[in-house]
Amino acid sequence: MAPQPDETRPAAPGDDESLLWYTALHHLIDEVVFIHREDRSIAFVSPSVETVLGYTQDEFTRLSTPELIHPDDLPEAVETAVRLRAEPGCSYRSTLRIRRADGRWIWVEIVGQNLLEEPGVHGVIQTLRDVSERRALEQRLVRQAHHDALTGLANRRSFIETLEGLLAADTVPPVGVVYLDLDRFKPVNDTLGHAAGDEVLQRFVRLVEAHVRERDVLGRVGGDEFLLI
Repeated sequence: MAPQPDETRPAAPGDDESLLWYTALHHLIDEVVFIHREDRSIAFVSPSVETVLGYTQDEFTRLSTPELIHPDDLPEAVETAVRLRAEPGCSYRSTLRIRRADGRWIWVEIVGQNLLEEPGVHGVIQTLRDVSERRALEQRLVRQAHHDALTGLANRRSFIETLEGLLAADTVPPVGVVYLDLDRFKPVNDTLGHAAGDEVLQRFVRLVEAHVRERDVLGRVGGDEFLLI
């Protein structure tokens, strides 16, 4: 007996229907898929590019790399692209800044694979997603690890690392360290409260910063204790 079709299983779509399904799917996801041909032109970009970056598909395909990628990230992006194309089958992951259609720079993560020698593909397939929120969180965590939350100055750890780095340099410049503290600061906290004490510290920092050079380093290493390089 010839096998009967499974009536509970949808029939596989033809090529045209597959393309429609694929296009509809990429309207709903938050990643952009695009394919570069061997001549570096863009063969395909998913409709989600309009949601993520604000460009129409046609606009995106006509953008040059320098128009899209932040100048500070461009050299590394070009170097990565050259390496990727030189190694069939290899893949990469990169984080860089891209200009949206509205002119804003956003951080994106791009994952790509060289399938130039893959039959039926002959391209470099890449996915792009907005990671601006993740990047901002990472930067906040780094700042919190190295800066005093109240004053924004370098904290003890960061100050010591900076000083040790200066002293360990091959050519050590003349370095002076100044210790600063506030007289009778404890009574301010005890009588007026910690909020008033915090304001005194912040005003003190602004006063000191107004009288030091840009290259000097001011750090808070204790309650009312500061060091200056």
